[in-house]
Amino acid sequence: LDDILVRHLRWRALRRATNHVPETRMVAAPLDTSVIGGYGFETHASTAAWDASEGIERVSVRLAATLLRPGDTFIDCGANVGVYSVLAAKVCGHKVEIHCFEPDPTTAPILTRNLSRHDARARVHRCALGSSSGPREFHVFSTHEISGFAADTQGIADVDRLASIAVDTVRLADTFAALPGFLKIDVEGFETEVLRGAQRLLGQAADLAILVEVNPQAMATAGYRLDDLLEHVPASDWRLWLVEDPTSKRQSRLMEVTHAELTEYSSAQPRGWYANLLAIK
Repeated sequence: LDDILVRHLRWRALRRATNHVPETRMVAAPLDTSVIGGYGFETHASTAAWDASEGIERVSVRLAATLLRPGDTFIDCGANVGVYSVLAAKVCGHKVEIHCFEPDPTTAPILTRNLSRHDARARVHRCALGSSSGPREFHVFSTHEISGFAADTQGIADVDRLASIAVDTVRLADTFAALPGFLKIDVEGFETEVLRGAQRLLGQAADLAILVEVNPQAMATAGYRLDDLLEHVPASDWRLWLVEDPTSKRQSRLMEVTHAELTEYSSAQPRGWYANLLAIK
């Protein structure tokens, strides 16, 4: 009886999330954005103002556009509305294999529409990536940028939890035979788990670039530290760059770093700081 009740409650939560039709807006990538400047993207109304001003990471996009090459496989972990996947399609044309992972049932349809709008051929996987395979609880928030495995709102005010649902989770090592090309990871603090699920492939890779979000507050909410992430990109095999995209509160920054330098720099930043880490092997 308890099992039937649990499955019924999960079904109700899933129905609530999938029946929720979010209000959306069209925003344009800033004109100075590499390759996709001026392109229109449908996004959640709750994050449209942010997406239009600071949400499109112009320095990170430029780096990705420089590193992507025809023939690459581009894996977009936490694809959101598809900005990086559209970029990959425009840089490489149809000579790129694109895989988008987006488990949020209110975001995945927007992602699919943006890919179609820009003629980006990609496979959309409506599942999450992690360190193990199987169902896992996923929390859908009204501010969709923070939807994920963590039930905490990361201190953001005026955020409602729309639903908690069970989503399928897979490991990269069980999904791909190798990781050639470019891997982008932005999964609200659980980036370490994605890398753990790809550990064997990371060790075998000979030519790979990874762009991964570093958000100490989200990591702490997820139960991880920066050191946990850095274990998967050892200095003996990888070169690292810190990428700070411009916002209303900071200028852009791109600097090569060691593990110790990145740890020291991040620990000196205010609460809410985040950046991207570019790792190249």
